[in-house]
Amino acid sequence: MATLKTLQMNEEARRHDAATWAERGRLIVRSVQNLSDTLLSKARRMTMMNILMHLYLCIRLTKLKTTVERAFSEEKVTLQDATSRVAPVRLRLGDGWDAFNALLVTRVKGDQGFRRVALRRYALQDCRRRRGNRYDISWQSFMLPGSQASMSIVRSSNLTSGDEPLHGASCPSCVSASTVTTSEGTRW
Repeated sequence: MATLKTLQMNEEARRHDAATWAERGRLIVRSVQNLSDTLLSKARRMTMMNILMHLYLCIRLTKLKTTVERAFSEEKVTLQDATSRVAPVRLRLGDGWDAFNALLVTRVKGDQGFRRVALRRYALQDCRRRRGNRYDISWQSFMLPGSQASMSIVRSSNLTSGDEPLHGASCPSCVSASTVTTSEGTRW
């Protein structure tokens, strides 16, 4: 009978151990579920924050891009030089006319008419306001943002291009003869 009683006690201990392990398993499962719910909630919150941050940055970038584009478009003048090349020129040049002249000299270096540009023997006209260049007013006052400037070279018979004197008056771009002669020389 002792063995029967021992068997019953062993069976009872096994049931108790099984119940204990089952309870521990349920606690572990509940803990894992709570942890996964917490992690899922935090992941959703982080995803939402990332989406909101992305939208905010997209809006700010669009506004910044628009502001920069507007600023750059308003700060430029379109120049058509004597050879009919068109290029944007920054309106806010450091030294005004001196900086503009240095820009032109650099731009036409090696081209026909270089010497005349270097000697400032060119005329510039604001196409929108139909007025010619005047060195007594500032560059920024002469040209307005978004303006178009047209350049022509003034040519006198006593000027030289390189080593040889200039004869006649022809455009360096199209080589056509000029019909306009002023006291300063010939313009085309």
